[in-house]
Amino acid sequence: MRQPVETCRQALFNFMMQAHKQGLRNLLIIHGKGRDDESHANIVRSYLARWLKQFDDVQTFCVAQTRHGGAGALYVGLRKTDKARLENRERHAKRSR
Repeated sequence: MRQPVETCRQALFNFMMQAHKQGLRNLLIIHGKGRDDESHANIVRSYLARWLKQFDDVQTFCVAQTRHGGAGALYVGLRKTDKARLENRERHAKRSR
């Protein structure tokens, strides 16, 4: 699905906000593989790296394993939400008692 770059950026932003609200931490973003340097997938991939760096909630991202799309996909790791941090502290505090 070849959409304008701005549409792709907005879709990514919406996806990231929804994932954060749902408390998701590990994401798979499939952008596709391009056959040549000028292909739409390669252009979107280069923008993705820039866009992901603009999100404070993104902890890390890297190319996916071959079985998950390889060079045509990215793993994205999000930081814990404040709620998840609090729940984690409470859970570990109960264990240490």
